[in-house]
Amino acid sequence: MAVTRKPKDEQAPESPLQDGPAFQQYLSKGGSAAKPQQDIPKDVRFTLHIPGPLCQDLDQLRDARPLKISRHQWVLEAILEKIQREGA
Repeated sequence: MAVTRKPKDEQAPESPLQDGPAFQQYLSKGGSAAKPQQDIPKDVRFTLHIPGPLCQDLDQLRDARPLKISRHQWVLEAILEKIQREGA
């Protein structure tokens, strides 16, 4: 079978949906812009200065755990425990 070009005199037929009243009603309804979610706060970054002796105690507690975690993770867990203890 030979490959031939599409005839040039043919025009693409218009979709009958564009002329219908249902389409026009849908089109005129429009929409709204997406709104950013304001309920979820973003992460807050700040510098935390820990006194040397307190940091050594913290590292000893971290080293005693069977699974090693970072200081950052340990501090986050400590904050969460404090919030849960004072919130209850």
